[in-house]
Amino acid sequence: MKKWNSILAQRGVLKIRTNYFKKIVGGMPKTYFKCLSFLIFALIYSIPIIFGFFFIERFAVNVPYWDPWSHVVPWTTAYHEGNLDISELFKQQNDSRPIISNFIMLSISLITNLNIKTMFFIGYCIFIISIFIIIYLLKNEINLNVTTMILLIPFFYYPFNPFFLVRFIDNVGSLFYPIMIFFAIMAIIFLDKSKNFDKNFIISIGMGIACTFSFAAGLAIWFAGFVQLLLQKMERKLERIIVWLLFSILTVYINYVYLEFSEEGLHSTGAIIIFLSTTLTHPIQKILFLIGTFGAQMINDRNIALFFGLVFLGITISMLINNRKFLEFNRYSKWYGLLTFGLITSILVTFARSGSSLYHGYSNTIFFIPEIRHSLAIFLPIVCVYALTIIYTNNSLLKDISPKDDLNNQNEIIHRREYTNIFLLGMLFTLMIMGYLLHIPPGLNAGENSYSKLIDKQNILFNYKNTPDIEFEKLYFDVSQVKIQAEKLERLHLSVFTNKNYADRFDG
Repeated sequence: MKKWNSILAQRGVLKIRTNYFKKIVGGMPKTYFKCLSFLIFALIYSIPIIFGFFFIERFAVNVPYWDPWSHVVPWTTAYHEGNLDISELFKQQNDSRPIISNFIMLSISLITNLNIKTMFFIGYCIFIISIFIIIYLLKNEINLNVTTMILLIPFFYYPFNPFFLVRFIDNVGSLFYPIMIFFAIMAIIFLDKSKNFDKNFIISIGMGIACTFSFAAGLAIWFAGFVQLLLQKMERKLERIIVWLLFSILTVYINYVYLEFSEEGLHSTGAIIIFLSTTLTHPIQKILFLIGTFGAQMINDRNIALFFGLVFLGITISMLINNRKFLEFNRYSKWYGLLTFGLITSILVTFARSGSSLYHGYSNTIFFIPEIRHSLAIFLPIVCVYALTIIYTNNSLLKDISPKDDLNNQNEIIHRREYTNIFLLGMLFTLMIMGYLLHIPPGLNAGENSYSKLIDKQNILFNYKNTPDIEFEKLYFDVSQVKIQAEKLERLHLSVFTNKNYADRFDG
């Protein structure tokens, strides 16, 4: 099978050999050149990932802020006092019931004496693993050579842009999001491997349940799996779809009915009804908001994101139309399953967080971008579309025609499809690189701002005995809760009070 480079060179799309190149590397052993190429790309790939660790180390602060005061802080102090009620880990938190994430978070807290910064690092590591799994899946679909190694660069840069990294220095959602994404990917992988009612299908259901009880948007995995099952060719397809739907209904019932869910407030079934009603009364507005959400993956500017989103949608639709006879839904069902998951999480963020006053919004508003804390919920669509475009471009260079095509028109069809794919792939490559570069300034600025604010919050906690009540509101709206837990944290030597020598510098 010919490689991308030789095919592109033969067709005049790309020249990879020059006299100067031959002079330099012509006498090198082939294995030496491969090793050198691998080391160069490994260095290029590692830069943004390593930078992420430095970013967290530089800007993250070990201080409980907002949500932790209602769950992990009282749970940890209760455990050390010997009165932890495990049922607390099963209760609703905002819009979700993250039972799996709660147990992981509490375990980390007990091991590290409630070190919030360590949770950020662990969440980041889980995120890295998830990205590497996606890259591994893509690697299995294409041949690795210099061209494809270059095309993989956005996979290592875009998800680790500084703006997304801010998620890993701001509250414990930085742990919940990666856990949800990891379980979603694993559910899709095992669903792809299953061909019948085998262990892979059972594991995929288990991963779907874990995803659901990891974070709010985890319910999207059931819709994603349903789409994936529809696209797959398998034995007893109808029975498997029915079983999948039954487990999805059962999971929703347990989450919202059996374990009970709030009926009033910003995080309730009542709010969900409002989200649905506003979507029905302002459909055009919500669609524009969704396009802005897509565009926010490339630029964090409310007034420009909509136009970037339109470009992304145009590329996506063009890619599907250009490859309409070669989509091979069964073979690539896992990519469409993952894309569906990303689309639904983006839709949920848009429809539930694109307004004010119970997220109703204003009828004359057309521009919207999600808040930085939702960044990890909206990055998957462009990643999946980019992966599919690489796959279809690779296929168009290797097996170009459909048996249904007129033999007299084969050459024209071949060149038209492959050139269009290369053009669209180039546009997506550019958009993802731009998504990294355009997110550097706002990401670094947000990191600096977050660090200064969290240091102020850390000082408030250190000096809680001499701090006015109004200052405690910077940590959490329930001042009495913070004051009670702060005393326990100091007495039990937890969180910021673990290192007494460091704490002494802030004493009175």
